[in-house]
Amino acid sequence: MILDLHTHSVRSDDGRAKVDNYCQWIRRKELPLDGIVLTEHRQFDDESDYRALEDKYGLLILKASEVETDYGHVLVFGVNEDLVRAFDFARIDNPLPEVLAGKRVVMVDDSIVRGTTTAPTVEMLRRAGAREVHVRIHSPQMKFPCYMGVDTGRRSELIAATHSLEEIRVRIGADSLGYLSQEGLLAAVGREEDGERRHCTACFDGRYPVDVPLDVDKFALERG
Repeated sequence: MILDLHTHSVRSDDGRAKVDNYCQWIRRKELPLDGIVLTEHRQFDDESDYRALEDKYGLLILKASEVETDYGHVLVFGVNEDLVRAFDFARIDNPLPEVLAGKRVVMVDDSIVRGTTTAPTVEMLRRAGAREVHVRIHSPQMKFPCYMGVDTGRRSELIAATHSLEEIRVRIGADSLGYLSQEGLLAAVGREEDGERRHCTACFDGRYPVDVPLDVDKFALERG
């Protein structure tokens, strides 16, 4: 099952569409989604009933929340009546330990390049009281340097080029680690109007669209 885990409707201050509009858009674009999770800002919507929309569009519509802590925003899933009674979703400076204490936390990031910033973040979550920290990356493993404008450095510096999945998990200190597959990424971004795919995937699979100087790194011009 594929879900969009972070969606805001007009109930949030930064939302621009009704839930019905999101469902229409998903179906019109033929996106490979089975449903969405509404993570409204500073609230948990326990009043709205979306069963009619679920039946109309064949989509699963779940509810969660996006709360604000003194470290930043945190998505809270699995909200139940006990949590609604005990927790102040509207507060804008919730102490992070109060949100994470004893919880199984899923940390989502766009990529792991060198792995130097992920481990400290995992450790911060553990210090805040997280019982488990599971890391999910919404891109494939970055195993090759980019010569098309992304500052990634040498291949030897890319953690996925020199470490297995389990070795990366141990190095960042996570309880589990998962990446989006390349097939999943391409399915998410879709095709061109003519049905072709022209997205560059070189940093994932080493298949560059043009010849590149593999022996040159990002400091070549600075060195002269």
